[in-house]
Amino acid sequence: NALDECKHELWIVSEQNTVLKISEIFNKINRIYIADGHHRVEALSKLAESGYKVVITSDHGSVMVNRGAIVAADKNSSSGIRYKYGRNINVSNKSAIDARDLHSYRLPKIGHQTNYLFAKEDFFFLYPNEQNKYKERLNNSFQHGGVSMEEMLIPIFTMTPK
Repeated sequence: NALDECKHELWIVSEQNTVLKISEIFNKINRIYIADGHHRVEALSKLAESGYKVVITSDHGSVMVNRGAIVAADKNSSSGIRYKYGRNINVSNKSAIDARDLHSYRLPKIGHQTNYLFAKEDFFFLYPNEQNKYKERLNNSFQHGGVSMEEMLIPIFTMTPK
């Protein structure tokens, strides 16, 4: 991927216990949002009436971030808010996964002592300089990247006409 310099992979989850765990998580979601829904619903209804099987998917999601984590990094590190790479960058382990064994994570080595940081949960990264300015700007905003269910799972569902 030219934008984030990472390889995106897709895995089929077929192991029954894993599928059940994922299903349990999704069953706890009590609302759904459809942008521009009336047009999509109308189009789907017409497709169903015509006997088409429809498969719907979307890109992975974003996370509302609420907690800032201070990153120690040099000026050559990437500028991501929930994902960073650079030379020996550091952050609290409570807020991020620090990937230093690049081979085991299947991440590219970009330079000497490269490591990657992936924000957990609702954390976002801040540099010590101007942290209050950016914390105010980013808090309660939706951000892409990091490690979360929204980023790791791609929703796919199939509609089969009756």
